[in-house]
Amino acid sequence: MKLTLRPSPERRMPSVPAYEAYLQYRSYQWQFTHEASQRSRECLERALALSPKYADLHNFRGVALCELDRVEEGIAAFRRAAALNPDYLVPRINLAFAQLRAGQFKEAETQLEAVLEQDPTQPAASIKLEELRTGRLPEPRRGSARGNPR
Repeated sequence: MKLTLRPSPERRMPSVPAYEAYLQYRSYQWQFTHEASQRSRECLERALALSPKYADLHNFRGVALCELDRVEEGIAAFRRAAALNPDYLVPRINLAFAQLRAGQFKEAETQLEAVLEQDPTQPAASIKLEELRTGRLPEPRRGSARGNPR
């Protein structure tokens, strides 16, 4: 009898090559030049191509896109991460923050309420929901220089 082991399609951990690509993404991420920004995105896209069902990679992609003021694309990446792992609250919180940034206040409120329903002690969601409900949201951030040619 021959036994063949295959990874589950629901696998949550990235493959080794995907993890290496992710590490390259992180190494470029903190170099604030256009070239480094481009390379970091390429590494992250390569990691996603290798492990498309790994929620963390989609979450990191969302963060990177929001840092580049591509908020709508970031929102889509956070939604994908949340869909892949509904119990993982980080992409859902990031989704709410991106929705706030995009002026989608009702959607953000709904998302923050859902997070708090799952974990009533989640501090970032509690604080942001209170700010939203009392109208004390901070001024919108200006775009970062990251990814812009200098």
